[in-house]
Amino acid sequence: MHVIYRALAAELRSAASWVTTMIPASRSLISLGRCLMQQRGSDNDDRGRHGLAQELNRLGWALADQGNLDSAEERHSEALAILRELGDRRGEGRTIANLGQIFARRGNTAEATRCFRQALTTLQQVGDREGEHATLGLLAFLHAQQGHHDEATSLNQQKLAIAQELGDRQSEAETIADLGAVLARQGQFQQAVDCYRQALSILQELGDRRGQAFVLGNLGSTLVSQGNVAEAAGYYSQALGIYREVGDRRSEGRTLTKVGNTLADQGDAEGAIDRYRQAQEIARAVHDGVGELQAIAKLALVLLRRGHLDEATEHYRQALAVSLEVGDRQSEGEVLAQLSFALSRQGDVGQAVKHCRQAVAIARELGNRDGECQTLTDLGGLLADQGHLSQAADHHRQALAIARQVGNRQMEGRILDILGGLLAGQGQLDQAAGHHRTALSIAREVGDRHGEGQSLGNLGLLFAHRGHLDQAIDQYRQALTILREVGDRYGEGQT
Repeated sequence: MHVIYRALAAELRSAASWVTTMIPASRSLISLGRCLMQQRGSDNDDRGRHGLAQELNRLGWALADQGNLDSAEERHSEALAILRELGDRRGEGRTIANLGQIFARRGNTAEATRCFRQALTTLQQVGDREGEHATLGLLAFLHAQQGHHDEATSLNQQKLAIAQELGDRQSEAETIADLGAVLARQGQFQQAVDCYRQALSILQELGDRRGQAFVLGNLGSTLVSQGNVAEAAGYYSQALGIYREVGDRRSEGRTLTKVGNTLADQGDAEGAIDRYRQAQEIARAVHDGVGELQAIAKLALVLLRRGHLDEATEHYRQALAVSLEVGDRQSEGEVLAQLSFALSRQGDVGQAVKHCRQAVAIARELGNRDGECQTLTDLGGLLADQGHLSQAADHHRQALAIARQVGNRQMEGRILDILGGLLAGQGQLDQAAGHHRTALSIAREVGDRHGEGQSLGNLGLLFAHRGHLDQAIDQYRQALTILREVGDRYGEGQT
């Protein structure tokens, strides 16, 4: 999965600094609380109450950053009540958006969306273009997260128009990158790459090194999705160098995990393990729970591929514990799905299916349609391994419907390829061939070289089953060329 947007808070902070600016390090929550008490007790005029609302919003953000979301919600709600009493519609709209971000962090996407839409209406009515711009970005994030890619694209385009109107080149670049991220999630990789390159050019013009690193990382992730692992590694390396240059340890650690992924995909397991351990060490040092669990989960995957089942399972359990500790429901679901494969390989199929069903439930709870699609595919794979081909096909068809609904062409092609294999296993060779050919066509359409290689290999297998050996060899040769090109050593060996 791509890291496709900056932190939710960053959007509104950039456009509404007076309500969302972080508390300076020298100012503790205790001193801020004393300031609030003094204002409550001594200043009842409108100016003083505006100041109180401002401090309440700041305190809300400080509490949210500490994970104390209930208290944060209370402070923002108090600020909202004051601003409504004062008739400050602009402050009201921005504070409602603050509350929306609290709901979003809890995973309550319905309430978050309601708040953002209410905030957007208010800010549009008072002509607050900066606040409108930021809130459009927040809404776009939520819609992309839920797989509503067309809506996310529309909102980002509106946001881009405002950024250009305001002459905000920084936000223009970030919004173009966000558009690229939505395109990448739809499997429109070349269009996504074009957006990232455009954003990168603006950020280089502005001298924004940190922004350049962020976009370079997304560009690398898109190339990985296309199967261009070696090229992606180059972009990750550039991003890593910049993060070290600017002293961003958190992003350095997370990028090391991505570098490890490319090494694992190229067959360098030892190099991957080394990068994952470095990433894990940095994440612990900077208290980045999400970065830590990502590194642990990827390390577990490499161990799983090498046949170290007990060690892999233990690492997945560690990652799961961290996800529960930091309250990251999406990561919890992803780790549960990955843990299910390790348990399946150990022969504990019942627990594997149970964990995978939990992962599907979490994706549905969060409204994460992309995640639901992926976990349904994972569950179908587990059922196929048990020989339940009909049930497996049913889960893959559910996943296929979601992929088509959200417009994820790459995922649609990958699922069709899997369904083709299941149909072939049931003796339905003509239907299987049709699915593989459609998958091949989609892979070529979206530039998914890895998927193209897999589909060619699957077609070769069908031709071989039917005794058409010349055609089988031709498909295998094409598949082999592509799999070598993208660095899929396992697929190369199988072919």
